[in-house]
Amino acid sequence: MPLPNAHLSAPPKILLLTDADVWAGTERHMLDLALALRGCGQSVAIAAPQISVLQEKCAQNGLEFVAIEKNGLFDRAAIRELQRLLKSQNFGVIHAHNGRTQLSAALACALTRRGKAVFTQHFISPSHSQMSGPKAGLYALVHAVIGQRTHRIVAISEAVKAAYLERSPRFENKTIVVPNGIDDPQKTPLEDATIVRKRHAVAPDAPFVACAARLEIEKEIHVLIAAFERVLEGWPAAQLRIAGTGELRDELENLIRQKNLEKNVRLVGFLDDVFSFFAAADAVALPAPAEPFGLVFLEAMALEKPLVACSGGAAPEIIVEGQTGFLVPPSDSAAMVRAIEKLLQNPANARQMGLAGRARFLKFYTREHMARATLEVYRSVASRLPEAALPEAALPEAALPETAPLENEARREIEIKAEASA
Repeated sequence: MPLPNAHLSAPPKILLLTDADVWAGTERHMLDLALALRGCGQSVAIAAPQISVLQEKCAQNGLEFVAIEKNGLFDRAAIRELQRLLKSQNFGVIHAHNGRTQLSAALACALTRRGKAVFTQHFISPSHSQMSGPKAGLYALVHAVIGQRTHRIVAISEAVKAAYLERSPRFENKTIVVPNGIDDPQKTPLEDATIVRKRHAVAPDAPFVACAARLEIEKEIHVLIAAFERVLEGWPAAQLRIAGTGELRDELENLIRQKNLEKNVRLVGFLDDVFSFFAAADAVALPAPAEPFGLVFLEAMALEKPLVACSGGAAPEIIVEGQTGFLVPPSDSAAMVRAIEKLLQNPANARQMGLAGRARFLKFYTREHMARATLEVYRSVASRLPEAALPEAALPEAALPETAPLENEARREIEIKAEASA
């Protein structure tokens, strides 16, 4: 007969927490992280609203799922449920992925005196940073108090870290960057490029530029459309296809019609298989002025596609100018024209840039690299967690020679910051 609380002798579990019921970059990041942590031998669960895409993805992948609903900023029900989990299920770390759940995680750990709260900041400018007046003051106070009770703060890029510390400089010693990572798209079966091009009315030999983004104002899709209008002056057979949905779809369709670009520029809506879409293209362009990270960058690089992106946000950390793609000033359609034309003028060089992008992806941005760096963060605050290591067979072969120095550097940074904040 098992003894009471026998589970406490097992290594602590990790709970990845969100109250969002959408499926976007943050939620995809959580799923990739959970799967890679499991691959490291770490016991992990995801907590999210019961009716959500994350719940479906957990069921499909055999991941433990905990239902936690969203009930406002100060969510008493969520805090009570997290307290119960900390007491009954040996969760050693609650890793929150937005501001509301950071509050719930930090309070639950403080009230139970169990577990450690870790928070990942996914945005350069989260919604509360745009507030003004008394409400802004209240939110600043809440975030200051909760930040004190959060054991580690993870930023997904140096751009996100810099913006976060500009708002909260007191937390510099507990803030660290762990870049996003994704599973290698080339592990999945890709549809034949000829079939993909035919579906999207792109001739087999036509220059094909792909884009995938939400059709929202901050993505500045209109800048890419304006740039492509000028690209067509020199490349009349070139084709631009934009995947994604959003509030601006009708407005963008009207813009395409007004410019008489219907034969060359099309919005193709939401795609289940973006990987095959990118794989069939010659280049990938993203006009958003300041991405906090940009998983699309990683997808394009992994699929050997050169990139055109804006120099704001995290793009310069990921894309090497002139080697894996071109960076242009935000909102500068003329610069985007020149960058796209460079790729179209020299297909052989564009292919080399795509290959260089894949090598960079394998070296730095697989989800295995992300999981190992994240485990190091957990181990800096919680004991008895597995070593942040994977068998060599689980890693891309090209990444192995550079792995150890990078991990040792990350571990030293975490240890230094842990000592400074103790």
